[in-house]
Amino acid sequence: MTITDPQYLTAPYRFTFLYKREPASYRIDEYVCDGDRTVVGADGSLEMKTDSTP
Repeated sequence: MTITDPQYLTAPYRFTFLYKREPASYRIDEYVCDGDRTVVGADGSLEMKTDSTP
């Protein structure tokens, strides 16, 4: 992957992700966070709900 941003970087920043194959018996368990209080606004901003009203 290469990130190019001349405003902040003097040269392109390059890096590589390495992945390891897991055995067929490996499972990723589902995770659900019921206490998520983050609200995304129409403009993409993030806010946190501070009361119990939706």
